[in-house]
Amino acid sequence: MKITVQVVLHADDDTQTVVREAFTLNRETLAPDTLGLQLQEAKDLLAAVQDTVVANQVTTALSPPRSRARTAHTPRCRPASPTLSNPGAADAPRLTARGSVSVGVTR
Repeated sequence: MKITVQVVLHADDDTQTVVREAFTLNRETLAPDTLGLQLQEAKDLLAAVQDTVVANQVTTALSPPRSRARTAHTPRCRPASPTLSNPGAADAPRLTARGSVSVGVTR
């Protein structure tokens, strides 16, 4: 039996996913003393995962920052008053200070 442990690393902005094979274990026969992981195998597995994670973190920290997505800089709402570029903004419903909804421009 061959057991392979992979580490999947996802970037914070979900732009990149990296899959690294961290550890492989071969078992010839199944017996009571080969069931599960032995202490040294568990230590080797932990060390392999740690090396993979640290190497990715160092690579990420040393790489130049990526430019932000275009949508991060676009406005999320329409202007509160009509403008030359958006004359229909005055007709949008607005929530007043008292919690009621008004339509049109209030002056």
